[in-house]
Amino acid sequence: MGPTVLGVPQEPGFNIRQRGLRFHKMIKGKLTYLRPLEKADLPVLIKGLNAEEVMWHLGPHFPFTERQAEVWLERLNASEEGKIFAICDKKGRVVGEVSLDRIHHRNRQAELVIALFDPADWGHGYGSDALRTLLRFLFEDMNFHRVQLLVHEDNERAIRIYEKLGFVREGRLRDENFRGGRYTATLLMAVLAGEFKGYSVTGRSRPGVE
Repeated sequence: MGPTVLGVPQEPGFNIRQRGLRFHKMIKGKLTYLRPLEKADLPVLIKGLNAEEVMWHLGPHFPFTERQAEVWLERLNASEEGKIFAICDKKGRVVGEVSLDRIHHRNRQAELVIALFDPADWGHGYGSDALRTLLRFLFEDMNFHRVQLLVHEDNERAIRIYEKLGFVREGRLRDENFRGGRYTATLLMAVLAGEFKGYSVTGRSRPGVE
């Protein structure tokens, strides 16, 4: 078997540098760029994921401690089935994170989770730009076929963004999440490579990878 990139085995003789996939640096979008989440980013991540409004959309959880976050990041970085990236604005400020889980090598698919840490950054296009950038990289450079996600049924803002990118509703999990004293449904949404509605960055057919 050849080397793996983003957890996906590559063909024999695959050369990352020839393909320009030096992924340890960044993937550029229009409003954001993505880079591997690092230990130095954990204070921002902990504060963001523990914020009440962010926690509401992700689902209630016990507050993260610094040690828990370190263990979680180390485990994810060592896994071939999960990857996590910092979402940065053009000034380098970390505004959120986007992660891939359950990467399936043979089926070339993964499950996606995204979070913007500060509600003040919501509605400025950071989330949709980060999603477009990552999805285009996955489909065009990494030959992924399918990406899926779960979203609370009442998160209408997120659902609109996902649908604009080509995600379709594939299922509804009844009473799957308990928060605010009641059970709510969760939607399963997915997009295939041929359904993705992306854009060209600076006139190119895919985002810049450096």
